[in-house]
Amino acid sequence: MDRLSEYSSYDGVCHHLINYKISTGLGLLVLVMGFALTTTKVHAQDGAADACEEAARLLREADDLTGALAEAQWCLDGIKEMQDQQILSVFPDTVGPFKGEEPTREASFGLTMISREYTNGSDRIRVSMTQGALAGQGLAAIAQLAMQFAGDSSRKFRVQRRTVLQLEESGDQMFTVQLRSGGLMNVGSNSASVETVKEFLEALPVADIDDSLAR
Repeated sequence: MDRLSEYSSYDGVCHHLINYKISTGLGLLVLVMGFALTTTKVHAQDGAADACEEAARLLREADDLTGALAEAQWCLDGIKEMQDQQILSVFPDTVGPFKGEEPTREASFGLTMISREYTNGSDRIRVSMTQGALAGQGLAAIAQLAMQFAGDSSRKFRVQRRTVLQLEESGDQMFTVQLRSGGLMNVGSNSASVETVKEFLEALPVADIDDSLAR
């Protein structure tokens, strides 16, 4: 009775209990959501493998083309996500005096662009890679045409045994690297000098990033 005497009425007790249940429920919800996100991240690789195996099983045993196709799409999406995470981890946190910001990933129309910006004082340099269904033979062919029609040989050079095309448009400095994996890497800036961007590109682990795409 002493505990209940803190409340002026029966309604006050009910109100207290309701608030307690809501706060407890929200706490449990946050806990469950955090556990779910952690579990999803830990088992991402297993989920992709399970989807691949299920696609093969439906195709061989059940002759279920629709189900196999759906599982196959989950399989490909999972593998692609793991590959993107692997590539993001390859981008160095620093390149010379430049410090990297958080990398970003954007996907649209079957293409995926992964980019990261680096800053050093007022100089900002952006590194981006494009890959996907069209980024293999399609973008590689476009890159080769651009290399051929560049004309001036001084605008082409090699970095870590990859061909680079130097472009300049409206004061922006841009270098396009033709990757052996079939994609394209762009390194550009509208604030740093062409010499600074070129030095940055030469210090960037282009070969390691390219090799991660080919795995």
